[in-house]
Parts: sequence; structure tokens; C-alpha cells
Amino acid sequence: MRKSCVMALLVALLVPMAAADTWMGRLYGGIHPSDRPEISTTDHVQGQVPAVGGKGFHGATPPGGEVRLTDGTTAGVVNADFGAHLATIITFEDTLNNFTPTVVERIRSFGGNPDTRNWQNLVVEWKNAQGVWTRFFADSPSFGHMYATITGSDGNPRWGENIAVEYPSATQSLIEIYNPNGGLLAGGAMIYGLRFNYWLVSSWGSQILPGKEEFDLGFQPTPAVPGQHPGYADVTGSIIQEIDVFVPEPASLLLLVSCAALIRRR
Repeated sequence: MRKSCVMALLVALLVPMAAADTWMGRLYGGIHPSDRPEISTTDHVQGQVPAVGGKGFHGATPPGGEVRLTDGTTAGVVNADFGAHLATIITFEDTLNNFTPTVVERIRSFGGNPDTRNWQNLVVEWKNAQGVWTRFFADSPSFGHMYATITGSDGNPRWGENIAVEYPSATQSLIEIYNPNGGLLAGGAMIYGLRFNYWLVSSWGSQILPGKEEFDLGFQPTPAVPGQHPGYADVTGSIIQEIDVFVPEPASLLLLVSCAALIRRR
């Protein structure tokens, strides 16, 4: 039985997992952008209530607003402003009873607003069976910069400018972590929790700057300007509409979980 499970896993997963994980950040323009993927009402965390930590939400978010992150609609939350040394942390975890351990195919974070709150600056972590948290793309200090998709004629990200003014119709955004050939994330590892760290997205004058974490890691494309900004975003929290986590179809997922459990027992 163990051998057959291993063979089934190899056939189902070996080729799809060959490519490394990647991420995409995009802006979608217009009042009703039609090309952004639909928010799911059936994904793995649908209806689950995440724990909110760090600096939490802005006062504009009603108490209990965390349910909006998994309700399948665009009615989202406003992250807290200021406090650049702290992120707004959204956690799904088996020990919190809001996440069932599983392999994961795709993660999406939907944002939206007709100003700089539409931008996202996100770092995602996953937890393994031993309870160890690992950051996706740990070797990329600029991972998650929604606004880094805006580049200049030299091909480099445009920082330190009021870019939002140039894109007044960009009212929705998306950050997505996926495997480009359809494989599983984290090398197909069983994931026991996901943690979403949302850092601030803009600074004085709505200029586009890196987040404090990236700044501390050495990613400092914008020098500090006394009286204007410290070189990193320190003012504005983003608006997040939804978090979607996609897993394999039920039959495939059952095979993966059963085989993993059998192999651990042996």
C-alpha cells in the first residue's frame, strides 16, 4: 500500500512541482475591471475567521471585520495607518481551528480602492508539521511590492513618486503566489498554517516607497528626505478585500493526505 501511494504521488506531483514558486502583482483599472480573477466563494479558507495581530485594522473597519476577508465579496478591511515597524498580521492556523492542514496550489490577496490604499505590500509565510514558519521567497527583499510593477523607461521600479495620480482608474489589485506549471506550492509540503503580513504602502504625499521590512533588509531605493519621509513607507495601510487559498480537488487532496499519513506511520 505504501509503495502504491508513493507511486501515485510521484505520478501526480513530480512533473507539476518541477518549477519554482513565483508571484504576480497586478493593478486592474476601471470602476468594474473585468480581467481580474473572480473572488472565490469555495476556496479552502472560505468562511474561516482569521486571527488579527500586529497593529491590526484601521478604526474604519467595523469590529469583527476580519470575517470580510473570507466572505467571498469585495467588502474588505482597512489596515491600520502609521506604525511602520509593525505589519497587520492575518493568521490561519491548525492550532487556531481556522485552517485544515493541506497542500496548497495557489494563494491570492485581493485589494481595492481608488487611491494608494489599493496598493499592496505583502509577505506570506507558511507553517510545517513541526510548527516552523517559513517565508515564501525569503531571498527576495522586495517580494510583495504591488507598486513595483510600475517601471520606468530603464525597466526599474519607479519609487519616490506620486504614481497613484497617474493611475486614477486603478481601483483593484491582486497579489498571487502560484507555481507556473500548475504544481503545488512549497514543494508539495503539507501546510499547517498561513500568515499574511501586510506592511504599509505609501508615505508622505502618497509617494511610492518600500516597506519597513524591506528597508531593514537592505532594499533602500529611495533616500530619506528630512521633513518629508524616512525612506520607507510609514503612513498608509492598504484595503484588502479578500484572501483566497486554493487546494487540489477533493479526490486528489484525499490521496495526498492519506498517503502522507501512511508514510509518516511507517
